[in-house]
Amino acid sequence: MLNPPDHLRPGLPVWQRVVLGIVVFIYFEVGYLWGQRGHSIETSFYGNSEWDALVPLIPEFIVPYTLGYIFVFVPMLLFKHRADYFWGASIFIIGMSLAFLVFKFFPVYMDKDYATGNDIFSRLTYHQQYSDTDYNNCPSLHVSLNLYCWILLFMKFGRPMLWLIWMPLTIMASTVLVKQHLLMDIAAGIVWGGLMGAGFYWARFKLNNSEMIGKWLFRLCLVFIVIVLALNLKHMARAFELFSMFVAEGSSVILATVVITALALLALKLINRNKHHIDSSH
Repeated sequence: MLNPPDHLRPGLPVWQRVVLGIVVFIYFEVGYLWGQRGHSIETSFYGNSEWDALVPLIPEFIVPYTLGYIFVFVPMLLFKHRADYFWGASIFIIGMSLAFLVFKFFPVYMDKDYATGNDIFSRLTYHQQYSDTDYNNCPSLHVSLNLYCWILLFMKFGRPMLWLIWMPLTIMASTVLVKQHLLMDIAAGIVWGGLMGAGFYWARFKLNNSEMIGKWLFRLCLVFIVIVLALNLKHMARAFELFSMFVAEGSSVILATVVITALALLALKLINRNKHHIDSSH
């Protein structure tokens, strides 16, 4: 479990962490658009298997799929100690960036079924499918980033986090049940997220001068993000357009996922407060 030394300075204010989370989200959208463009069937690996054909399309799973966009930022809001925050955010950014390179240079083509219903779940699923290309991305960042964030939360809160394991598991399942990813994407995403979690553990607990190195690495990551965004203003405009359409189409679904995340945050806060109370009593 994460128990930083008492001499570590408190972390960044909440408002700064929220702003940085928004910046990272914009980078995620821009990087994703960059990685999935410019491909063709002839130059891509065909990833569909007979097992993927057995997976049904269930539009209702767009709810946990949308939750996956929010849950990934929970550690950025919870981690108060600088070393935890710097390394947690840096590995998050590095993991995304390396995945974007894989998307760009090792594209995977996915032949997917599109949602056709008129209910809100089908419309939102279709919008998500339409916004992405058929050149699906392996590893699935929906899987790897959410698994990584759950690992960080497990390190912080310990065994009580096992009750929240349903969240990353449901998010993982949603990626194939809304036909956004293939089974191979999930397998690769699990490996990717596990490596990110192992990287955080090594850097945070095994590396000398962990806080100082993490701080400079975090600064380099931010500089890199600023440069990337400055060079991809067109992709930024497209990302905002897609995000606005998604919000307009499924505001009620998004509100539901925000409420679910807020309740999870409240539960984690209560768990942490109870843990500190027990520790102090001993």
